[in-house]
Amino acid sequence: MQKVQADQEKRFRLVMKGDQSALVDLLEAERSNLFDYLMRMTGQVARSLESTDEVFVAITKDTIETLASYADLKICIYSTARRFNADIWNADISRLLNAALTPRPPTAPEVLATEVADPKAAMAIDKAMRALSGEQREVVLLSLIVGFELAEISEITGKPERNLEQLLSQGLVLLRQELEGVADVSTYVKAYLALHPQPIRSSQMTLNLSMLMQGIKTKPVGLWSPVRIAVLATMMSLVALWLVYPSMFSRIAEILRAALPGADR
Repeated sequence: MQKVQADQEKRFRLVMKGDQSALVDLLEAERSNLFDYLMRMTGQVARSLESTDEVFVAITKDTIETLASYADLKICIYSTARRFNADIWNADISRLLNAALTPRPPTAPEVLATEVADPKAAMAIDKAMRALSGEQREVVLLSLIVGFELAEISEITGKPERNLEQLLSQGLVLLRQELEGVADVSTYVKAYLALHPQPIRSSQMTLNLSMLMQGIKTKPVGLWSPVRIAVLATMMSLVALWLVYPSMFSRIAEILRAALPGADR
């Protein structure tokens, strides 16, 4: 990875001491690159946005305590994002349009602003990047845009460094062919690649990241949410009572008919 800035490592040390704001700063600093990475590997806006939030929530206090540095935290972020989207990884994004480079219809959802220094160059790079295979595209992104070394990319992807080096070399050759006349492809891509802009998040989607440092897990969702568990437990209790004391329900029904006016009519 490119040299990690001293202030990031300093913030990470504050995180290890329980500083909640430092964790928020570190995670939010990764949001734009992580969202773009997911967009270019899955091709799905909603899934990428949700996964970005899910990755941050997955980084609990216990997880952070196992990390030794900011570099480890960054590897954890990207490997978790990759694992969460294994079912749609390396998607075909040849027709994917980058909202930062295309006119946005008035009815389209709002997106966070993305600065494009040179729209023409950005369009060419975006097209060239979409022409790469999924594996080539991932290694190029993690190396050139995110700044990981091959050893770190190997840890994230589970692929041997030798294979990654070959994929990176192939990707750069293809990019050079697409970007005719560009001598230093790596520098050119770093300078002009436009990140996919993120849709505006509603207030309901805002993460309470302070919960992470307190070691509080997020509320369960889906089948085992608290409300569903309570309803299921109540129903099972009633069924058990009916099996053990069937006459009790008949007696309760008689009492209710007697108590409610007009129940026998």
